Amino acid sequence: KDEYDIILNNLVQLFLNQTFLRSQLALKEQEQKLAEMTALQLQINPHFLFNTLQTLDFKAMEYTHKPTAVNQMIEALSDILKYSLQNPHSMVTLKDEIDYLKKYDSIQRYRYEDKYILYYEYEKELESIPIMRLILQPLIENSLYHGIKPLEGSGFIKLRIVRRGGHLIFSVIDSGVGMEKADIQKLYEKIANPGSENIGLTNVNSRLIMRYGECAGLKILSKKGMGTCISFRISIKEIACSVPHKDTKAHQASKSAVIFQDMPNKI
Repeated sequence: KDEYDIILNNLVQLFLNQTFLRSQLALKEQEQKLAEMTALQLQINPHFLFNTLQTLDFKAMEYTHKPTAVNQMIEALSDILKYSLQNPHSMVTLKDEIDYLKKYDSIQRYRYEDKYILYYEYEKELESIPIMRLILQPLIENSLYHGIKPLEGSGFIKLRIVRRGGHLIFSVIDSGVGMEKADIQKLYEKIANPGSENIGLTNVNSRLIMRYGECAGLKILSKKGMGTCISFRISIKEIACSVPHKDTKAHQASKSAVIFQDMPNKI
């Protein structure tokens, strides 16, 4: 009821606040350790799968004494797994990403045979530009499963990369079943929701926006019975500045992007 009570109350309040903050910090440290342990466990399982695939490859060769379709599938799957296990935040060249796509395509060929044809349309000089890892394959997979697979006959999928103004535009176009306007809106809502079942497109959309901004989010054009186009655009300036110089290979790709930025627009 006097100034001493006020001082004492303030000291007690300060002590309680500090104790609370210390407990919160300790809790966050525990959560961080748990997250690191979980991440380590998730890394162990894919590495075990990678080693097992290599063993299966050797065993298949022992029985047949020559490479077969089984060996080709195992080797392609091993390369895909190895590619996906690398640091997801590191940049790769467009050529690396397309080589990965071709391995994915080679495996799907055994399952779908002549169900689809995958085209690549881009200028050779673009192969050296840096790009986010695992950003194109989910778009191809979406076209294959939701566009081409439901067709009665066969169809095509095209990966098209062009330069327009100060941007690179990446498009995956298919001749699949297409969507109504209401379906397009539902898909937009799904990919904007982190808890969505459409993990592939949601992940790609989130990563694009986090690195390049809202304007880099996925755009969807579709017409029922005609096909679908899913695209995104990235500023060439953003591409040129997106790779840290400490990564030698990525830095070379970044330099190529800067050179590419200064070239006249031919498209």
